[in-house]
Amino acid sequence: MEAFGAALYGDPCRECGFDWSLTPQDAVGWVTGWRQHLAQATAGADSTKRRPGGGWTVAEYVCHVGDNLRQWSERLQIALLTGRTEVAGYDPDTPLRPPETTPPCPSP
Repeated sequence: MEAFGAALYGDPCRECGFDWSLTPQDAVGWVTGWRQHLAQATAGADSTKRRPGGGWTVAEYVCHVGDNLRQWSERLQIALLTGRTEVAGYDPDTPLRPPETTPPCPSP
């Protein structure tokens, strides 16, 4: 995936366990299988209680995954709308915006 995240958060991520070595195809499979993964991982769990070992609550984990899916969706949309074949990587210190040379989106 991306070396930036692995270097900053660990591989797997120390907070959520994300495996940064996923291929793009594996990532698509993970997203499409999210519902089943979530059901298995949270079976019988209280969404507001911390997991053993001090991990995130179910609610925190679901929000984290949702935030990341939204952020990457925005990156994919910008690439699609600007005709790019590559998607900008994640940098928490850089706001997400299209390049200055991007023409405005057509009005509906």
